Amino acid sequence: MVFVLGYTSLLVGLFVFYFADWVVMGVTCGGAVLFGYNVVMAVFTDPGVLKRESNYAPVRHEGTRVFNGYNLSEYDQIVEFPNGVKMVRRWCGTCQLLRTPRGSHCSFCDHCVDRFDHHCGIVGACVGRRNLRYFVSLIWIGMLLCLWVNFWVGYYFIAKDSFRERFHSHSTLRPEAEVIGFALFLMCLMTAFLLSHHTVLYIRLLAKGRTLREHEKFAYIFGDNPSPYSRGPATNCTSMLFACPPDPTPLPHSV
Repeated sequence: MVFVLGYTSLLVGLFVFYFADWVVMGVTCGGAVLFGYNVVMAVFTDPGVLKRESNYAPVRHEGTRVFNGYNLSEYDQIVEFPNGVKMVRRWCGTCQLLRTPRGSHCSFCDHCVDRFDHHCGIVGACVGRRNLRYFVSLIWIGMLLCLWVNFWVGYYFIAKDSFRERFHSHSTLRPEAEVIGFALFLMCLMTAFLLSHHTVLYIRLLAKGRTLREHEKFAYIFGDNPSPYSRGPATNCTSMLFACPPDPTPLPHSV
């Protein structure tokens, strides 16, 4: 988190000092504050940690059971959804609990997270059911902020006289302005390129109602069945970002 906020502050500070008037400065700082808010919320919001239950006594199943070609442990439960799709609630020996169908154990944070997406090493936090919207927002806002900065820096290089006349900027007359502008342009271009991959990826995932883990391990989780959580692009997006409507729940019986 410190690296992300420090890197953003450096880019925004240099841009505002050398290449922005009051209006551009206001928009840039507003975007930076919004970006920082989502970074902080993504880190400090509970991602959906499943409570450990030390006294929980799971149902034990005898014999070897196989689901989608993978062996199940003696405590795993197979649950069925109203549409007939079956999934597994896996037993976590570390947390001593049966995970939710979309839950998984994070080896970095050492706890199970409901609707686990992934552990983000850049911000240093798990991404799950409760903070996915903040993580997705910081990706999208970060990319837009980089494109915004590059638009004005590119304008400076293409039409310097017009730029200086428009902004009445004396900072652009400094000898280091061109070097700073070139470095800013390259840094923002590289950052926008990296974020564009995640932007497109999460648009696809949200439309399909999948987490990154489900996307990467679809055959392991669902087998040949469709995801029981997909209910159309619009509903999938609102469900994934705002839990409205909530995920479908499995039927009471389990095997």
